Amino acid sequence: MPKVTITETEDGPLVIDGQINLIDARRVEIETHGKARLCRCEMSGAKPFCDNSHTSADFGAESGQSEDEYLDPKPVSRRREYNGSGVTLSFDASRCIHVAECLKLMPETFNLKARPWINLVDADLQKVVDTVRNCPSGALR
Repeated sequence: MPKVTITETEDGPLVIDGQINLIDARRVEIETHGKARLCRCEMSGAKPFCDNSHTSADFGAESGQSEDEYLDPKPVSRRREYNGSGVTLSFDASRCIHVAECLKLMPETFNLKARPWINLVDADLQKVVDTVRNCPSGALR
């Protein structure tokens, strides 16, 4: 049997090197061609494969988990706070459903390519409030 290695990248995907049988929830086999990058951030549009969404999602991988912790994870809030313009806004990536209302309503404040991706400096306070109210998942507060 050929050797298969699994490498946990820092704050990124699991990299599988070697031929594996990957089966989805409908019991359909997914081809990996001997190498696969599997998403861990839950943000990928190409699940189960990584599409590098973790780079814009403030994803921080928790490494060093036991097998039991990995197989039966406790719900973990990924809520982070952002300050500016006299307001504190929080965002929980684990709640976000990616409707992108924030990106549409305030692209100058919510920018996935910037670090941090939420910049409240000089933001219009009423627009921030309206944007938070339009967040359908409650990820923004």
